[in-house]
Amino acid sequence: CSACPEGTYKGAGSGACIDCSVGTYASDTGQSSCLLVDGGNFVDSTGASEQTPCEPGKYSGAAAIECSDCDAGTFADEEGSSTCIFAAAGYVVASDGASEEVECPAGTFSVTAATECSDCPAGYYTDQGGESSCLTADAGYYVASDGASEQTPCEAGRISESFATECRDCEDGTYADSEGMSTCTLADAGTYVE
Repeated sequence: CSACPEGTYKGAGSGACIDCSVGTYASDTGQSSCLLVDGGNFVDSTGASEQTPCEPGKYSGAAAIECSDCDAGTFADEEGSSTCIFAAAGYVVASDGASEEVECPAGTFSVTAATECSDCPAGYYTDQGGESSCLTADAGYYVASDGASEQTPCEAGRISESFATECRDCEDGTYADSEGMSTCTLADAGTYVE
């Protein structure tokens, strides 16, 4: 009587050694049953003596015969993943089978599990990458177009409120003597503004 080789098993009372089926394996000799493949691994042939880990960008559950690509918006950065990770807010995963997330550039943002970065709308901006939301233009500043990475101060003689997409002139009899002003100052009695 000899022990069944790796990749096979012999049940009680059976005569011949039987190959382990797909999704199972036997890493030692003399086994009475095969082991189910662990999550993050696969066995795609009969008679396997070991399980194979899923490559980065792929995942599997227990007893898998193949690994599946992580969906866009998710990724698996390590070998042998049993689940995929959602892209963090401020990052994206644009395609299936990704092994990493990509930071959104300045001027854009994203929510969790995003597949693309969104431009900040006019009146808003992000001055660095990896943001989950946009900043509002401060009073005295403006952001004229979508996808801006900075706000621009209003020039002297012009003002703005928060969220501005442009600056406006001071009313007659008032002035803003420096850039980045949010209000105009009333001219002193006995003076006028050109």
